[in-house]
Amino acid sequence: MNLSAMISVMRSALSGTLIESRDNDGDWSFDETPTWNWERKKYRVLQKDYKCYVVFEDTPTFATPKSVHTTFEQAKLAASKSDVIKAIEPNNVKTNLTTRD
Repeated sequence: MNLSAMISVMRSALSGTLIESRDNDGDWSFDETPTWNWERKKYRVLQKDYKCYVVFEDTPTFATPKSVHTTFEQAKLAASKSDVIKAIEPNNVKTNLTTRD
């Protein structure tokens, strides 16, 4: 990957686009917090139709996420009853979900 392509991927991540990575010969997978270790990993803008689930404390601004998960079930296990789970799709559409029944 050339320098221009690397910069493009990092700029995409800064603008909120989801990133996936792989070890040199591994499978591509969603990378919540890329380390940008270009010698050990390869990075690209998310190619698969992933959705992630972010757990937030139930506050007016939902400013700081508590955790990010790849399935709603995992998010429900991590969330307390007062937390809110937001589903974030590749096009950055957010859907509010709740752990309350």
